Amino acid sequence: MNNKKIGQFICELRKEKKWTQEDLAEKLLVDRTMVSKWERGIYIPNTEILLEMQKLFNVTINEIIYGERKNNDNNNNVDSIPIKIIKDEKKRFKKLIIVSSLIVICLIFSFFIYYFINNYNSIHVYKVYGENGNFYVSNGILLFSKEKSYIRVGDIENNSSNNINSVRLFFIRDNEEKDIFIGNDSDTKLLFINNFNYNELFNYSDLDYIIKNLKLELKLDNEENVIIDLILSKDYSNNKIIEDLKQPISDNDKVSNINKVPKYVTTNFYYDEEKDSYERENNNILEEYFANTNIYIITIKKSNYEEKIFYDLNDNTLEYNKFENSTIVDNYIYSINLNSCKNGNCNVDFVTEIKEKYLNYIND
Repeated sequence: MNNKKIGQFICELRKEKKWTQEDLAEKLLVDRTMVSKWERGIYIPNTEILLEMQKLFNVTINEIIYGERKNNDNNNNVDSIPIKIIKDEKKRFKKLIIVSSLIVICLIFSFFIYYFINNYNSIHVYKVYGENGNFYVSNGILLFSKEKSYIRVGDIENNSSNNINSVRLFFIRDNEEKDIFIGNDSDTKLLFINNFNYNELFNYSDLDYIIKNLKLELKLDNEENVIIDLILSKDYSNNKIIEDLKQPISDNDKVSNINKVPKYVTTNFYYDEEKDSYERENNNILEEYFANTNIYIITIKKSNYEEKIFYDLNDNTLEYNKFENSTIVDNYIYSINLNSCKNGNCNVDFVTEIKEKYLNYIND
């Protein structure tokens, strides 16, 4: 359609009637400026107006859209106007679809770029260990992302004749000691959760200093202080663009420590080479087994809280943690071998239930 040609034809039809633009506007119940825009080719009338115009000017809609009265020379062109309009509409629709698709693709691509920039290599897991004389620290872990960090110092082996009265976990930044927590030796087995920008134990900018200068101070009953320089060894980071797909474990799988992994794990779990761990998830219950430390972890997710059970197969010790809003609200340690509570207020019935459902199978 040629808007200017249509506008000129409307102008000619109006002048044939000796009407002003105001007269035509009044008859069509529109504003005069709209008539002016039609005649200048800025807009073309809608279907309702065209129906009224064909009555006023005694012409067909095809003639108005073509911009001329029908004659022998243009007969076929005027009659084919509806087909041309349909073709033009299809072209416009196709163009609209292409433009819209490109916009959607650009938005999706932009989202993935944003997500990649903000999340690539943003999660890091470190193993924590160290020693000083008769004192050894093992099975510790530090995990941090951009939102939270989790730290557990681990187990302290005391081969001295002195008892540990208290412990202090701290790091050094700009020659200044900054405490993370102070407590007794059993606290080192707890999992401390640090929310960045909210109830911080330390802030995100401290992480490099923690990795390089994390220390544990032991205060002994003979008033001696022992400082252990903790070593943080990177175990995992999400720096793979394409993650490996998990495959079920089979007898032919070549994975580390396969002969030491419990049969219950090799039969039912999946192996993750990157983390060197095994896992299975079902009905909001996640089971994980770490062959390098011989630790079995059960995470039970409820609507308003989470339970996490750490079972150390080396000494048959079970540690229970209950979290509400990322805060530990209950914790205890239970010795399976001795059938006794080592720390906290142990729920024996719950421990018995966990033994029957999980531990008896992993110990077979």
